[in-house]
Amino acid sequence: MRNCKLNEFDNVLKIDNYEFEKICDIVPHLDQNGKPIEYFPQNDYENKNNLALHNYGNGPFCRFKIDSVNLGKTGVYVILVDKKIMYVGECEDLYSIYSVGYGNISPRNCFQGGQSTNCRINNLILKSYKAGSKIELYFIISENRFLVEHDMISRHVPAWNKTMGKISFSMGSGLLSKEPTTKLMSVSEDLQHRDVLIGRYKTMTGKSFDVISVTGNMITVKISNSKTRCFHLEHLLLCKKWLYEGKIIRGTAGDSSILSLIGKTGVLVKCELCDRNPAYIFGIISAMSNVKRDGRTLRYEKN
Repeated sequence: MRNCKLNEFDNVLKIDNYEFEKICDIVPHLDQNGKPIEYFPQNDYENKNNLALHNYGNGPFCRFKIDSVNLGKTGVYVILVDKKIMYVGECEDLYSIYSVGYGNISPRNCFQGGQSTNCRINNLILKSYKAGSKIELYFIISENRFLVEHDMISRHVPAWNKTMGKISFSMGSGLLSKEPTTKLMSVSEDLQHRDVLIGRYKTMTGKSFDVISVTGNMITVKISNSKTRCFHLEHLLLCKKWLYEGKIIRGTAGDSSILSLIGKTGVLVKCELCDRNPAYIFGIISAMSNVKRDGRTLRYEKN
């Protein structure tokens, strides 16, 4: 497991530049012989509409809970199996997502339209436990859980993750174009957005602006006349991925607004759904380490 360090004394797991607190070992409910009790809740569902089971609805499943002291904790969690990162996710309420979601599969969730991810992760936990593996849950409180989740998945590509998180969903929702394709990949550069974003930058024409906040999915910038502008965080993330895939970005000004961020030729364009000006994105990206600027062209160069 790359860039992970566990302090056994205080149960803090350092992954890259994040510090995760250990919540508990995940142990399914056991029978009197110490074996996990297996459940098939789909058999208890009154299937009046003749719904089909989804791909992960067959089970078997297990049940488990975490301490209620975790009620209301918002942030990012990591599941380790034998000290290896297997799954990264975000949540508004850590207790609910584990004790009610993953830890107690309802009959309805086994069928089409149900929470298939809950079923899949529950079954993987059961299989891992039956194989003799140690399963651990770690958590970090974060106001920017979507970006931390995306960053962690990008870096470590956990085997149990099938997407890059909530940000990747919005990328495919019509907000952004499907160019370039966004696939899971490991990124070595430090992408902690607070370190990268908060501060002063220059647009591609040399005008100064300040990134003053990153809240949820929005970046807020302040320009010299004291006006503020907000744009979507995933615009920035898509630019990073474009560069990491070996492509270049060309800055431009005065481009017509379209539902896209990067055209097929790599030219930055505007978005009709936020205030993002290509010049701001260009300025932030050009200030990142390993990004080389040549006039209005950006490219990523590995060390």
